[in-house]
Amino acid sequence: MSPNTEAINDFDSVVLDGMHDNKATKCWVRLLHHGVAFRIEASADNLNGTPLHQRWQALSEAEKTPGMTPSDRISRWDELCNLLIVTCLPVLQDLASKGLVDRSLRGCFRTPTYYLQLVRDSASQEVRASVVSGPIDESPYGFQAAKKDDLGALAAGLKQYSSHDIEIVRDETYPSMAPKQVKTSEGTVHHFKACMQDSKRLGTDHISNTSRNAIRTYLALHNDPLEAHGIPSVSGIVVDEGALSGILLQNVHAGEGLASRLSSITTVKELDRTRRLVAEWQARIVAVVAALHGRGYYLHDEIAELGIDESTLLVDGNDEIWLPLQEVFELKEGGIGPSDPMGKDKEAVRQVFERFVPGRLDGLEAQMGSQ
Repeated sequence: MSPNTEAINDFDSVVLDGMHDNKATKCWVRLLHHGVAFRIEASADNLNGTPLHQRWQALSEAEKTPGMTPSDRISRWDELCNLLIVTCLPVLQDLASKGLVDRSLRGCFRTPTYYLQLVRDSASQEVRASVVSGPIDESPYGFQAAKKDDLGALAAGLKQYSSHDIEIVRDETYPSMAPKQVKTSEGTVHHFKACMQDSKRLGTDHISNTSRNAIRTYLALHNDPLEAHGIPSVSGIVVDEGALSGILLQNVHAGEGLASRLSSITTVKELDRTRRLVAEWQARIVAVVAALHGRGYYLHDEIAELGIDESTLLVDGNDEIWLPLQEVFELKEGGIGPSDPMGKDKEAVRQVFERFVPGRLDGLEAQMGSQ
């Protein structure tokens, strides 16, 4: 048995994502079941008059109830997911029986995938699942290995790992999220930055690939490091049959986002200690952003309007602050242009550390004082 393949002896199913419209005319759910991916699609045109569609309509109508909380909406969505999954269960069990599930990164790029459509049986009027296509090897997370081309030259000298030899560290809290924590054969845990599929920007139809832009920047900075410290370092690259699957990064992502780090403060001692760290954090991020600008790297054109905020920054277990080059803040080489991103970025950093952080800490202090 491969070290990255484990025997599954119980129900192993998780909903990854899905959608339904307010009029209950269309919906779909994507899930993993015993290592096989399924996309279940339902249409009112196929299901009108059936008990399933009536239940679906009832759930949709209930979501419009005034005063419904986000938690209530999630519960309604869970009910709809369960309704679709239970209807498809005989097919799911037939196509994805309990057995060996690939827990390596290779399995995340090459998952057997079936597309199912819920249909009404003309004789019995019962709803059943019909297989539209599959199995097709796809990634349920949108991963897509890329040819090395220019990235291959940038990755020269870095240790290469086969995707089959990289083990996923499962996130039990958020099992539907794409794997990000992984373990190498040496037993070291890293953050995995995956190559993703191209995406089309709404409104312009411009096709881009922000994950590859970020990976290219990480590799360029690995070959010519910044003097400023605060961007996670590259530990290696992952390949799959000669194609680049992604890169391994210093595992600062095991820490917390800045906002979460502040929210975890529960004592006056922790509060005072954090206040003493703020100036140090701000100086570090200011230095990193200035160093990036000095190299000609700026926010990616398509997401520059998002800027830098508290969601962009991470704080590790040693209370060091980091600026990862993720989709929220990806950089590329280019000129400054008319929008003055240097000034915008500096102001955004100032807003985080001179308004957001002090405001959050003052609020916590007032809350502690009232207890």
